Amino acid sequence: MVAPLLVWAAMPISTSISFDMQSGAIQRFNADDDVFWDWPSVDLRRAVAQDSHTTQALIGSLLGYQKRLQEAGDSDAQFFSASSVSSWQAMSLSSGDGDLRLQSLLFTESQMISGAAHALDDINNMLGDLANAPTRAIKRFADFGADFTQAFHDRLNSIYGSDSLRALSSVLLVEVSRAIAPELYIGGSSSLLSLLTFANNHSFSLDSFLSGDMPPKDQVALAQTLVGTTAT
Repeated sequence: MVAPLLVWAAMPISTSISFDMQSGAIQRFNADDDVFWDWPSVDLRRAVAQDSHTTQALIGSLLGYQKRLQEAGDSDAQFFSASSVSSWQAMSLSSGDGDLRLQSLLFTESQMISGAAHALDDINNMLGDLANAPTRAIKRFADFGADFTQAFHDRLNSIYGSDSLRALSSVLLVEVSRAIAPELYIGGSSSLLSLLTFANNHSFSLDSFLSGDMPPKDQVALAQTLVGTTAT
């Protein structure tokens, strides 16, 4: 069933959402009380799926798909008109497979976001340990790497792709980085995440590394690139 996937993709990205249970009205997106909104709430999930932001984004997607189907001569194009948007939203919230699939997508998204948030919190706590407790800082950095990898690998799993989606983990990592700091994006730029293991008794200053200097090759025991891509 494609309806839950289309509706989920059209939903606005938000942290916690202020929601009036009595009226069923969304009062505010991005209330920031938590890193992701309360998607298990049936009432809130329905409200977001039928929100005007979702509706407008979904109409745009439907018209795009309709054009492609028309160009291909596919008679199914008639089902992707702007006037059908409420039907797609209703199908995604149906008591059968629709809502279950929508929940699966939201669960995967929430797991990835919470995993990334915990990993970033860990690396932020590490910064205070660098000067006074470098050994503890190294352990925190290792934990950060493990948590971040898990968020974009093990947790990338849903009924729409299962383990096959893991091939997209590097792309998602880069896209999330752009979302976190869009001001750093430069078209045509390259980005990577690499892990350096220093040789025993190295003389390179970690303070210099944090300032942007790279260690000499003879002081690095192992260098491993974890993510590499070229932005277009």
